Amino acid sequence: MTVEKFQIEQILKTLPIGYYAKRNIEVTLDDSATSSYYIPMEDKIVISTEQLLPVLVKHSTKESLESDIRTMLYHEVSHAILTPKHLRATNYLNVVEDERIETILRKFYLNVDFRSFVKRVNDFHGEAPITGDQAFYQLV
Repeated sequence: MTVEKFQIEQILKTLPIGYYAKRNIEVTLDDSATSSYYIPMEDKIVISTEQLLPVLVKHSTKESLESDIRTMLYHEVSHAILTPKHLRATNYLNVVEDERIETILRKFYLNVDFRSFVKRVNDFHGEAPITGDQAFYQLV
């Protein structure tokens, strides 16, 4: 499937992020950023198109694309709303924090199902973990 940046931008424009955050937060898509992040001093969210596009291209269908884009955008917005500003996220801590924010906000956003999306993107069908990292990830 082909996904273009403008498709993500169009959906981003419709998200009521200020309503959910109870403040105006600038959200930008960045072609050069390798990951998405929140800048507390500027109260700004930078979303990496480099991070989103490959996932969407590989795992989305025409029917799921809008919901998938919303899910990924709201995941990053949720970090800005809930993740403590002083948190230094390691890979393992980020897994825990991702689960925490997605659990808290799982019914908060319309047309977003974090759990189903994560299972689909990770091609998880209930199989037993093979490595310690997989066991940790499945436990969380």
